[in-house]
Amino acid sequence: MSLPGYQLHQGQVTIEQATTTVTVQLTKLVTVLFTVNEGATALSNALVTVSPKGAKSSRYQMQQHTNANGQAVLKLPANAEFSYTVLLPSYAPVLSSFPLGEQDLSIEIPLQRKRNNVTFTVTDGYAPLSGVTVDVEGTTAQTDTAGVAKFALLPGDHTYQIAHAPYAPVAGSITATEGFNEEVVLLQNYTITFVLKGDDGTPLAQAKLTVAGTEYSANPQGRIPVTLAPGSYRYTAQCPQHYDTVGAATVTHTDAEEVVVLRSWPAYPVVFTVTSGQTRIPHATITVEGKVVKTDGNGQAELRLRNGSYSYTVSKSGFETKTGTFTVADDGTSIGVDLTKTSTAVRPIDPLLAGAKAMPNPCKQGLTLSGVAHAQRIIVLNAAGQQVLIQEPNGAEEIYLDVANLPAGLYIVLLERADAHHTLRVVKQ
Repeated sequence: MSLPGYQLHQGQVTIEQATTTVTVQLTKLVTVLFTVNEGATALSNALVTVSPKGAKSSRYQMQQHTNANGQAVLKLPANAEFSYTVLLPSYAPVLSSFPLGEQDLSIEIPLQRKRNNVTFTVTDGYAPLSGVTVDVEGTTAQTDTAGVAKFALLPGDHTYQIAHAPYAPVAGSITATEGFNEEVVLLQNYTITFVLKGDDGTPLAQAKLTVAGTEYSANPQGRIPVTLAPGSYRYTAQCPQHYDTVGAATVTHTDAEEVVVLRSWPAYPVVFTVTSGQTRIPHATITVEGKVVKTDGNGQAELRLRNGSYSYTVSKSGFETKTGTFTVADDGTSIGVDLTKTSTAVRPIDPLLAGAKAMPNPCKQGLTLSGVAHAQRIIVLNAAGQQVLIQEPNGAEEIYLDVANLPAGLYIVLLERADAHHTLRVVKQ
């Protein structure tokens, strides 16, 4: 017997007389809508199984898979209590129950992805390390006294990081399967000090070293301390006017030093010949990039320099100082310098420069000259009358002279304009 909205009823009846009355009680059916999702995402193909609560036979079960909207619809007898399960691969199963009256019912079932139990066992190679923080993509756990940290992770690949002083950091990846254990050995860092020297034994303060992907600069003694875990490391050492040196250093379970020798570029002869007209000038001072030599009795001086560009200054008492530049390129070179005698003619004091001032006086780092707008040239002479600095104000009322590199002593600042001049005495501390 069937009636829309009621459960189908089947039975038997025995007719013993012409008129027989049979009473049939139909059970009303109620619509139950199951919606299965993961957050805001509907989950299709989830198997929803419903049975009367307490039923021991599967023949009373009703099953249906969710559609693309994550929904499954079942017609169930009213006024009863039911148990249900929801199964979907890669998700944790859901088991629950619900009472059903005579009204349609909607049940929302959130599923959570199945997680696998994964452990990390951390040691120093000899004994377990407790209190070590293991970070798996932002989720952290600390190792226990057995050196074990536990995680419940979604199936698939995950990256991890472990940082625990004084040990070297460790990073890696795992595939999370049920019961997987990652064994991690932390190695303690040690200091290896690289000592960079030239082939003449001179410390290379300008040297740089690249090791383990990081570049370091040497201190004034040419030393570079680097903290590394035990192992073998390739390095590259570099320094101006030296050939690059590539090598390997081994870090053991102790602090150590690694001496690195960089071979110098070859040095080439640079010969200065200093004259004044046709006369060779002896005892002239030649300064090249901090190196100082004096000409011999024949007005000549020699330096040995490596490839590069250089500037020079040639000075001699009674002569104007000369400056210039030159380049060494895989060969020696000769440089001729002709000096001009300093004029001994008496020039009048220029009233337009009489108000010029030098501040501060004494000075240490710099000197500010004011009232120099009419000066065509400013020359600084040392106590020996040698020109040590020259500058043109170009109409500026005030200029700044950097004298930090000049030795302490008395200096004359000569302000020149046409045939007139003005002088200032300055003390450099």
